[in-house]
Amino acid sequence: MAKSCRASVSKRNSVVRRDTIHKPVEDERLKRLSEKLLAIAEAKLPTETTNPSKMEVDEEKKDDTIPTAVKRAQKGAVRRARHARNVVVFPSLKKNHLKKKGAKKSGKGNKN
Repeated sequence: MAKSCRASVSKRNSVVRRDTIHKPVEDERLKRLSEKLLAIAEAKLPTETTNPSKMEVDEEKKDDTIPTAVKRAQKGAVRRARHARNVVVFPSLKKNHLKKKGAKKSGKGNKN
């Protein structure tokens, strides 16, 4: 018989695997990340020596380069939800289906 994921053996094995394999790797990763974050926090932030008036000029240049009227290609297009058409049509079945539809269209009074 197959062992289900609810079986106690499977659960016990996953706990052992988590403690012996994954936990040390995760601890090392957290240690590396914390060391990197501490190094970044201890490092001095670079001070900006630029003139604040230059920064305003840079912002104005950025505004000038953006075109004011941008047209979207599919602005008026209506997007409808698509769905799979899981239909297999065999010529013989298609003929039978059309015959049945034709009989229904003949009306209630006609018995042809």
